[in-house]
Amino acid sequence: MSKAGRFICILAIIASVVVLAGHLISRTGRDVSRLSEDINIDGFAEGIGNAISDIGNRLDDGPGESEYNELRMQYTFPEELYPYLYMLNEAEQRAYFFIYDGVYKAERTIKLGKFTDVYKDNVMKVVTAVYNDHPELFWFDSGATYVYEEQSGLVVEVKPQYNDLADSLLSTKSAFNANAESIISYARLLQGSGPLKQEVYVHDCLCEICEYDLSASNHQSAYSCLVDGHSVCSGYARAFQYIMQRLGIPTYFVTGVTSKGGAHAWNIVMIDGSAYYVDVTWDDEVGRQTGESVHAFFNVTETDVSKTHSRQGMSTFLPQCTRGDLAYSVAVGDTITIDQIKWSP
Repeated sequence: MSKAGRFICILAIIASVVVLAGHLISRTGRDVSRLSEDINIDGFAEGIGNAISDIGNRLDDGPGESEYNELRMQYTFPEELYPYLYMLNEAEQRAYFFIYDGVYKAERTIKLGKFTDVYKDNVMKVVTAVYNDHPELFWFDSGATYVYEEQSGLVVEVKPQYNDLADSLLSTKSAFNANAESIISYARLLQGSGPLKQEVYVHDCLCEICEYDLSASNHQSAYSCLVDGHSVCSGYARAFQYIMQRLGIPTYFVTGVTSKGGAHAWNIVMIDGSAYYVDVTWDDEVGRQTGESVHAFFNVTETDVSKTHSRQGMSTFLPQCTRGDLAYSVAVGDTITIDQIKWSP
């Protein structure tokens, strides 16, 4: 079936699900094998610094206030959509704009310096914030090397780590945008029904078109999910984040660990000012193993996921998820719930 056909099919399924809202069917437990939890986010938040003592004029070659003001005019990043930017101090925010601009242009070396005033101890915090806020930068692998002045620790250059998609951005951007728009255009037809219906549609589209695959290429990117159809948690979560952002629904990239200790990524979605957890990856995995459409991890709370998911790093500063009123089983219709999933040995 073509992608367009699958999307239309999903739209029809959602319409029928809406009719079932409020008419829930009790279910027995479903046995599933252990989810693929030991997920390695390659290079995530990692950087290698190179100290140089004879730095010469490189400290003065970095950007200044006029260049920064131009970037602030060019890029608008509201806090409700880009929360990691606003976790940074003033100097870090300056560096964020220069790093974002450089990565957007796929520059191999991004100059910083005296004006940005960022040091080796916090430069990777800025790199991580850019990565977490911007799933559209699918060629960015989040890792970086940087050059800093040995005595002061001031960072003068950042060299981002890119995947091989950066080598053909014209064609990869075209494929990425076309596949994303296929979902976004249908989701916009549901705008009058509210963000919850749009969220259901996006979630189900990603479960339909993507399959969990640790061997997938570029699987830390939204591209792997939207174009290749094979990804891991980071790819699912970043694809979901990107499409929901495009729909104007604040959605954040969350990183942490699972109960087995493996690195994991999922999302927080904001609806009417309240935060809800969404884990598209685990819904897709449980669904494939049980042969059902699953929304167990759709709009759930801290309490719901506390036994299996724990946030780490900058993600701990994102809003807390305390309300369960928009969980799928409450607000939409029948689904397996988290407490009905039985983990097989």
